[in-house]
Formats: sequence, structure tokens, C-alpha cells
Amino acid sequence: GASYLQVIDVGDWDNSLYLNLPGQSADPHSPHYRDHYAPWITGEMQKLPFSRRAVDAVARSRTLLAPAARGRRG
Repeated sequence: GASYLQVIDVGDWDNSLYLNLPGQSADPHSPHYRDHYAPWITGEMQKLPFSRRAVDAVARSRTLLAPAARGRRG
């Protein structure tokens, strides 16, 4: 099963760390299914950015979620 480890630095939120096993995706067919397996084996934690500036510095894409138009059902 999946495992998650998080170390939060409340004095410096951008200094926080995490590890998500096996990866970012729960879909075994995704290229991100096992992308955190190697760091888990070696105990290498990943940076967990919190501030807008830190997130923007590492973001690869942005997704905008918006409600459906009123009166329309999907």
C-alpha cells in the first residue's frame, strides 16, 4: 500500500520535507506511479514548498479549476 512521511518546519515552512511511496500517482500505468520509489529506498526526503514564491519556483504546470456554468450538468 501507499505510505506518506512528512516533516514540517513551522519556523520555516519552505524548509519542510515529504516522501510519498510509491509515487505521485496511484495509477500503475502512469509514469509517476513509482517516481518516489528510489528516494524512499535511500531515505531521501523531497522538499515541500509552501509559500507562493517557493511553489512558483518549482511548478511545472498550473491547472485552473472552475465550477460548471449555472444550469448545466455534466
